[in-house]
Amino acid sequence: MNQPTAPNPHLEQARSAAARGDLQAAATLYQRAIAGEPGCAEAHAGLAMLLAQTGRPQPALASLRTATRLDPDNAGYHHTLGLLLASLNQLDAALEAHNRARALDPTLAPAHVDAAMLLEMRGERDAARRAVEAALGASPDDARARIVAIRLAFRAGESEPSALERYRAELRTLADAAPNPVVSALALDILIDVCERLGDYESAWSAIGRCNDADRSITGPALATPAQREARLREIDSLAAALDPVSTARWSDECPDDGLPSPALLVAFPRSGTTMTERALDAHPGIVSLEEQPTFRLAAQHIPRVVPEALLRANPGPELLDALTPEHVGALRKAYWEHANRLLGRDPSRDPARDALVLDKLPFRISELGFVNRLFPDARIIVALRDPRDVCLSCVRQRFGYAGNILISFFLDPGETARLYRHVMSAWLAAREAITNPFLEARYEDTVSDFEGRMRAMLEFLGVGFDPAVLAFHTRTDRLHNTPSYHAVQRKVTTAAVARWKKYEAQLGPILPTLRPFVGAFGYD
Repeated sequence: MNQPTAPNPHLEQARSAAARGDLQAAATLYQRAIAGEPGCAEAHAGLAMLLAQTGRPQPALASLRTATRLDPDNAGYHHTLGLLLASLNQLDAALEAHNRARALDPTLAPAHVDAAMLLEMRGERDAARRAVEAALGASPDDARARIVAIRLAFRAGESEPSALERYRAELRTLADAAPNPVVSALALDILIDVCERLGDYESAWSAIGRCNDADRSITGPALATPAQREARLREIDSLAAALDPVSTARWSDECPDDGLPSPALLVAFPRSGTTMTERALDAHPGIVSLEEQPTFRLAAQHIPRVVPEALLRANPGPELLDALTPEHVGALRKAYWEHANRLLGRDPSRDPARDALVLDKLPFRISELGFVNRLFPDARIIVALRDPRDVCLSCVRQRFGYAGNILISFFLDPGETARLYRHVMSAWLAAREAITNPFLEARYEDTVSDFEGRMRAMLEFLGVGFDPAVLAFHTRTDRLHNTPSYHAVQRKVTTAAVARWKKYEAQLGPILPTLRPFVGAFGYD
């Protein structure tokens, strides 16, 4: 006769430690529980939650996968796995995990809601609506389900004044009664759009401020400190000051003839139309995009391996770029392509010259073009521009992932946003006088007014013939985009967001003097 399994003493102690907020003790106890009982799924799942809470997502993912393997029918584990995967921007895998949780437990409303939000990001609105209906069927009072249902109806085009006023009232109630800042921010985010549609810009501005306050609370200690922000601004300024035409001309002459191609780049200050541009260009059969991947930073990590320590000590700052030899540059070019190939799902050693043109999109790389110029002096660069006032408004009114992201943390405050814009775009004004890279400044307002004409010009600049697929980019559903623009790039291009800042001119008044020089420099006066 089988004896009943004895309770795992460390498991109960770990639960208690976690409940009282002693995360370090809880993690140690969960590890002891696992050591005593390796097949305890709950211990692996509990450890995963603690690892995620303390900023260790990859070990958390490994622990959670173990939990789902040990207890494959536990819907809660699969749902938590989906949340963790989404936080790591593995959106397709996250949707698969949420769908598994929904299938295992149709009454698990949160899994339906999280699946709905990912389905909406993919453009599968009907499937998203069905998921929300399932959530409301399981839990009619679920606040997130109600908010997402309103969001889906609003974005589907429901614009009757009576419906909009009903949405505004309900979203205000949901935001005010939210059980936590996550739900509050979700409600306020769509409330901003509804208020704008109603022409109620004072309420929209109030919702923007409240939403940013909620995101500060959500981010908590993972939000960048003032000292970290100041250090990043100094870095931007020093990188810009180190560029000069004499050095960059020599870099071009010294570039190794190694047969490696140059990628194309898409850079900008965020919210300047880069997602629209990237998706359109990526629809071209001769172009493949790398969307917001740290390719050049990954290549830079190889510097200590290829550059002698004495040279590093003698050149501790941006001046190192000028001290590199052609051999160093060649090794770093190779490292770039190894990482790019890996991120594209290719063999790292594959010859990139055999493949389509790679478009490497990362907006803030606009302030780091010296390293780009050093490695690939003939890489073509598309610089997306937009009215600085619209850019800063959009940065403040959209939600981002703020945890651990120093530059994005500026966007929680209008004044800080304008200050960052001044540093970053001053760096671009300096770089465009120094770099040897061919560049094309593409103004958002021109692109949305004459989309085909501007896309033809961009493709010609990139050396790629026109293909009509770029004009139908908004119909694609093969990619999930974790970007604030995901719903906008699922529609045909419009001019609706041009000069939106004028609706908020009074509220933006304090930052307009900071932006005025750039309004003139980029032709918006």
